[in-house]
Amino acid sequence: MNQKKDKMNRREAFKAVGMAPFLVSLSRHPLVPAQEGAWTPYFLRPQQNETVSVISELIIPQTDTPGARVARVNEYIDFSLSQETSQVQEAFIEGLKWIDQRSHQLHGVSFVQLAAEEQRVILETISSERGLSAKDRIGGAFFQDIKDRTVEGYYTSEIGLVQELGYQGKNFVLEFPGCRHEEHLNWEPD
Repeated sequence: MNQKKDKMNRREAFKAVGMAPFLVSLSRHPLVPAQEGAWTPYFLRPQQNETVSVISELIIPQTDTPGARVARVNEYIDFSLSQETSQVQEAFIEGLKWIDQRSHQLHGVSFVQLAAEEQRVILETISSERGLSAKDRIGGAFFQDIKDRTVEGYYTSEIGLVQELGYQGKNFVLEFPGCRHEEHLNWEPD
């Protein structure tokens, strides 16, 4: 077997393996274009969907690029939850309930009815699991889950991937110089 050909196959394999998680996340993104009023949640109830929309927009707000709401992150989260185990689904729903219960305790209304600053305060309180009581750990775990889903949904959407990150698709390059650190210049794979 030609040694040079063997190295090329390995390199191509490493490239394919490195792209696999990215391609899987893209394959789970709802790709059907939104039509006004046509989308309905697979898993969440309308009130829960609105809470997810508000929280995801607080996590990735509109700046010079659109935020999570315009990127339809709520649709991505709903779709990804519909594919999860019942245990993961139940934990997410418990987190949504916790958020609304905390809102009612502090302000007498649901989370979506709060002013944006009051919503931020609740999320900041649970954004770090350090110092949370056992009862509040549900909120902390929920916030970590919805934050992860928001980031994944946003950066696999056209808005996040293309507009925000500037991804231009597969580009052909004649040469890829690789790492230029002195200690890595003579490295050869096994």
